[in-house]
Amino acid sequence: MELSTYPGDFRAFKALITARIAGVEVAVKEVDAKGTTPNSVPVLSTANGDITQSNAIARYIARSRPEAGLFGQSFFQSAQVDSWIDWGTNNVELPAIVSTYWQFGWQSFNFQANKQALADLEAAFKHLEAHLLSRTFLVGQRLTLADIIVAAQLFYPLKLSLDAAFRQQFPATLRWFSFVTAIPAAAAVVGAVVYCKQAPSPPKGKAKAKKQKQPKQKQQKKKELSEGEKAEQAEAARKKKLAKKKNPLDLLPKSKFVLDDWKRTYSNSTTDYFKSMDWFWKNFDEEGWSIWLQEFNHDEENTTGFVVSNKIEGYNQRSIGIQKYAFGVMQVLDSKAAKGYYTVAGIWLIRGKDIEPMLDVNPESSVYTWSRLDHNDEATRKRIANYWCGEKDIDGFDCYDASIFK
Repeated sequence: MELSTYPGDFRAFKALITARIAGVEVAVKEVDAKGTTPNSVPVLSTANGDITQSNAIARYIARSRPEAGLFGQSFFQSAQVDSWIDWGTNNVELPAIVSTYWQFGWQSFNFQANKQALADLEAAFKHLEAHLLSRTFLVGQRLTLADIIVAAQLFYPLKLSLDAAFRQQFPATLRWFSFVTAIPAAAAVVGAVVYCKQAPSPPKGKAKAKKQKQPKQKQQKKKELSEGEKAEQAEAARKKKLAKKKNPLDLLPKSKFVLDDWKRTYSNSTTDYFKSMDWFWKNFDEEGWSIWLQEFNHDEENTTGFVVSNKIEGYNQRSIGIQKYAFGVMQVLDSKAAKGYYTVAGIWLIRGKDIEPMLDVNPESSVYTWSRLDHNDEATRKRIANYWCGEKDIDGFDCYDASIFK
């Protein structure tokens, strides 16, 4: 089979990633993007004839190797996969094209159309976020064609149009997207994902045309805006400064326990982490800090080892906003033989006596149950040490994997 497409075509990504995962050999025939209408490719040439439309091509490849499981593990899941693909085409792909094609020069810029496309993408992200908050994949417990196609549709909006301020609203969706695009089969097709740093401005040509029509009016307006900008910037700086001062963790009484010293002591104890616990208990400030047990609410979903490992790594990465005020170790406990799934739990050291700062900084924290631990209890101290330092007999199971937040 041969796929005709131009380099970087997100529609072709769907078929090429699918082919790599399913183990289907597909040659690529490059066509000139400048001499090609974007919607005319990709085209898959087979022994029986040509197949057009990117979703149909990806479906054809996935169905040619049903053992790859890209349509789910049941007849019902296959319908869910199709449902997500159709949803993505209507709610993601169309606004993605409107918000990015003008940047390639494939269509003229229309302010209202671009504004509506970005609003539609935001609505799509909200839908995905609600669904993915407690899930690793769109359908079931494994990667399916739905994940591949919707991730491909989001590739260029996240690369060209949706900046960090937009993305930080949707941590679960970004976790899912990062995971899908980091799978070797996907990474080999799309390469390293570089996210949008700054939302693009409208084409300059149109702004210049307006400026030439009313030069005096523009100059007067520019002067007024310049003064307003200064006032706005001063107000924004004032609010930012006040917001920083009002951080409740910064307002807590000074603690004798220095978190950086603990992290340094812990990190330097690589040959035997248990030795660092002597320093910890000697310096721990129970008035300024608290210790919490974190338990995942949906352990029955944890059936695939590498997926669960990515879950805890992703959680810690998305908790970076509390790095100055927290330390923790998340464990994947090897309970699969006994329970049929892995157990995810962690123990965290948090500034203050409340878990709310963790819930605020990482919305994914809501899918965990948090319990404050009594550090004066000897059995609890041993449990804390096992989580932070051990690999054997942690709540009755050995460590399958762990992720340290420091």
